[in-house]
Amino acid sequence: MEILILNSIVFFTGIKLLQKSIKKILNGNRSICLITLILFVVEYIVPLIVETIWYVLRIKVDMFPPLSLALCDRTTSYIYFCFAMCIQLYLYIFGTKSNISINLLQTPKISRELFFILKCLRFLPILVILLSPSPLLYFKYYAPFTLHKDIVTESAAQFHSSWVSSSCTIAFLSTMAIQFFRLKSNKKQLMVQYFSVFLYSFINGKRTILAFSVLGLIVISVLRTKKIQLKKIILPLIMVIVFFALYSILSGKGEYYGSAGMNLLMTYIMYFDRAFVTKIAIFEKLNPNLVHILDYPFQTILFNLFFWIPRSFWPEKPYPYALYFTSGAIGNKTFYMVPWRFQTAVYAEWISNIGIVLGVFLYIIIYTWFVRKTEKKKNLLIYFIGLIYSCFLQMFEYTGTPQYFIILWCILIFLSLFKKKYLVYNSMVKMNDL
Repeated sequence: MEILILNSIVFFTGIKLLQKSIKKILNGNRSICLITLILFVVEYIVPLIVETIWYVLRIKVDMFPPLSLALCDRTTSYIYFCFAMCIQLYLYIFGTKSNISINLLQTPKISRELFFILKCLRFLPILVILLSPSPLLYFKYYAPFTLHKDIVTESAAQFHSSWVSSSCTIAFLSTMAIQFFRLKSNKKQLMVQYFSVFLYSFINGKRTILAFSVLGLIVISVLRTKKIQLKKIILPLIMVIVFFALYSILSGKGEYYGSAGMNLLMTYIMYFDRAFVTKIAIFEKLNPNLVHILDYPFQTILFNLFFWIPRSFWPEKPYPYALYFTSGAIGNKTFYMVPWRFQTAVYAEWISNIGIVLGVFLYIIIYTWFVRKTEKKKNLLIYFIGLIYSCFLQMFEYTGTPQYFIILWCILIFLSLFKKKYLVYNSMVKMNDL
């Protein structure tokens, strides 16, 4: 009964803060904390409804024994209650104090030549797959390196994981940059943008890059307009959710848990629920004899800081946090490399690395410094990169795409020290004729 009461208090508090945050954003406050609060409520608070059903029905999944233990543990629920209340109140209060208006942010200019290069880079993956050892795989199958591994050669798989994946990331960043530097888009230009998103998402074979792209386009549209049209936000999000559901049905990825209702429940938990990830991390700290995630403190934080060092020079270099978490979530008492992974989150990573209280506290200190530094620059490009990075961290751990954004953010912050020479501030250049 206590768990039901705690979940209800957190849920209704989160919904109330969500309502207030959206109202402030619609009135012109573009604080990074207010926008990320929306994602926090969606990813960490709303899933408590599903977890309450889980608790009431006492559902057990043999494949993931720590999952049921964490969701039904009272001490874990008490700690998560304190965590969720503190984080959402912090984001709302700090975001309200920031009160950043889009009119206060300046935008660097971009040359026509560079803009043309960005337009071409959107379709770079097409050129790259033509150089692949097995280019026909991309035209015959969707996600052959995930769904049809039996027909994929090792050389083609290595080429895809290195060159093709990198080209898709470049295409993604180019698409976002085009949307950022273009004041307005007519229907034809918007169709080309979404076509490029579909193209590199199809070639990449990962659903997450599609979700990232839609999220990025939504955030940019919010930044570039004073009056927000909710239909332009809700419809793309519905499309992503439908796509994820169809993918699970067609690929058979959701058919491991028994009944159709259980398949739907587990699909939601694995892809859209970050509360359970955080709860398992908390439960592991409370019960290290039952669940094992990391071998020593700061293990994956070391990977995040030094991921660029080749493993040939550092054979004992740690792996991304998601691999360790997945190994622990399926019940392994020692780390075992599994061929798939859970979608994890930054709060769980810091809890596993440093501890429940100290981990969250240190992350909040660093995040506060990051947000203040980003908003203080009053540069729309720096603000945009910082906002996207913050949104990623609410949904995932640091590894992967967020690394590109934090590197780009650091470069822009450094160049801002010499803004008279490198970052020329001016009104937005009209690009509709390009």
